[in-house]
Amino acid sequence: MARSIRTLAKRAALTGVGLALAAGASLTSAAAAHADTTPGGCGGPAWESACIGVNGSGYITADAYTNFQSVDPNCTVDVILWDYTSNRQVFTSSATCRTGSQHYATSVLGNPTQGHDYKTELQLHWTGGAAYDYQTSPDLVFGGGGSQPAPGVSITMDTSQAGDLAGWASTEQSILQQWYGPTVNLIDGGAYQAPTSYRVVFDPAYNGPGDIAATYWDGSANNLTVKVNPDWVRQHPDDTGFLVHEQVHVVQDGSNLPSGLVEGSADWFRYYNYQPTNLARPDQNTKNTYLAGYSTTAYFLNYVATHYDSNIVRELNDAGHAQAYPVDNADQWWIQHTGKTAQQLWDSMYQ
Repeated sequence: MARSIRTLAKRAALTGVGLALAAGASLTSAAAAHADTTPGGCGGPAWESACIGVNGSGYITADAYTNFQSVDPNCTVDVILWDYTSNRQVFTSSATCRTGSQHYATSVLGNPTQGHDYKTELQLHWTGGAAYDYQTSPDLVFGGGGSQPAPGVSITMDTSQAGDLAGWASTEQSILQQWYGPTVNLIDGGAYQAPTSYRVVFDPAYNGPGDIAATYWDGSANNLTVKVNPDWVRQHPDDTGFLVHEQVHVVQDGSNLPSGLVEGSADWFRYYNYQPTNLARPDQNTKNTYLAGYSTTAYFLNYVATHYDSNIVRELNDAGHAQAYPVDNADQWWIQHTGKTAQQLWDSMYQ
């Protein structure tokens, strides 16, 4: 079926073909590790392609690539992962159309269902309007692997002081194991060896005002402990995300990033990957800054990832882990990665 481009200006020549084909090859080879999984790959022309695959941990990845010479200012990109078997959208991410070779950040499905047919769809449309141009990836029928813990990850749940939470802890342990691989992929991207074990201790003594959970390092990569306030779990048994947040700190494994960026990165993973949430834009006032932490900084990081640098969270955390984030000259770091200072990026969220 022919589709009108209408508001997109002249498409780029095939300058993006190397990018698109390289991405497709990577996804196909990763999927091939699971012999009973159809390999997926990329669909559409080089300047406008939707891709799907399985990474080395057995999780489904959805990506999109564009390469336009110019775009209409109202154009937006939606990347949708479909589960055709259950006829539902698994998740959707949106960004403003950008010129040049662009990779719209990988989304990761940490618990795919065996035998289900998955597909990535790239939509290009007016903001708030119907899609007017789209591409789809080949089908990927998942054959297994995603429901297993990431290789080498050992998580000990210590409920010796809160025996009534043993069942809850066992269920949460499975969730954490399923999401460890995606956490490593999105937070460190293979830049360093993430810890292969850690402990979660339900500690009645950890019960101060506002205490929910905290991660402690002792200088050894595999001697990390997450302390949990048992009363929080008893009062909020449906809150499975707070330990996913702490697991990001485990993968960060020490950092010289300002605490606001450390906590914001963890909430970014929680709210934009584990449990996609439409966070409200932070109020524009003197109390809120990009270093405020938690959901405020998570919103900021997601804004930067969708408009400037799709790998900004990974790059921040890799720099922090290497103790290489220039705290005293942070403006230069942000300019190098996005073309703007962090404050300029923050201000642009309100324009």
